[in-house]
Amino acid sequence: MPDESASRGVDDNPARNERLADELAVMINRWGELLYVDPASNPNLDFDDSNFGHAGRPIVTPWWLIS
Repeated sequence: MPDESASRGVDDNPARNERLADELAVMINRWGELLYVDPASNPNLDFDDSNFGHAGRPIVTPWWLIS
């Protein structure tokens, strides 16, 4: 997986934090709730954790568990 921060630096100063917040707002406005059911995202990662840590339980129920 590419590490974008390697090429553009970390978002640790106010100008970069503002840009990151703007990018996040665009994603949320454009995709809304679809972000939470994206088949390409890992359901084991927590969207509420800023570091996308391990979710206590998967966000999406795997298809084989749906009855």
